[in-house]
Amino acid sequence: MDPAAYLSYIKDLDRRTVYGVAAAAALLAALVWGVFAVRDAFDGLSRSLKAKRAAIERFTDLSDEYLRLRAATEVNARRAAAPRGDVSLVAVMEEVAGRCGLRERMTSIKPLEERTLNGYIERAVEASFEGVDMNETVNLLFKLERHRLLLMVREFSMKSRFKDPETLDLKLKVVHVARAGG
Repeated sequence: MDPAAYLSYIKDLDRRTVYGVAAAAALLAALVWGVFAVRDAFDGLSRSLKAKRAAIERFTDLSDEYLRLRAATEVNARRAAAPRGDVSLVAVMEEVAGRCGLRERMTSIKPLEERTLNGYIERAVEASFEGVDMNETVNLLFKLERHRLLLMVREFSMKSRFKDPETLDLKLKVVHVARAGG
């Protein structure tokens, strides 16, 4: 179609038709713009939702770790708050060594001085064992850690013998922690 014929065709159309076509084109452009705006908003919400889910997952991991650590701390606090009475740490050490079958191999045990720190009392004992194998050493440390009283191994020395490297001599410092008032 040549331009002159096109202009005459447009002049023949009445104004109402031209305005209707222009309104339809504007409405179509607005509709397309609206679709893109909604899509962009949806993408933004989708990214925001992913970020929130990641934050919730991190928070859940932190919450789980907090609960695990809190449970371990509460167990130790209950063990420290257990009635202290006149529990002899030497007797406790002999009892644990007896349960491990190491009482006869305990060469020395001596109580150390008692210290008070932040409302807690620490009583310590130093024990030596001779002729112990690795399995017995692990059992002794496990039973000390799991004892009903709050016992901690503060110092630990293990030496193997020259003639028999499988045989060990142990020296350890065990501390009992209890609340000062109880």
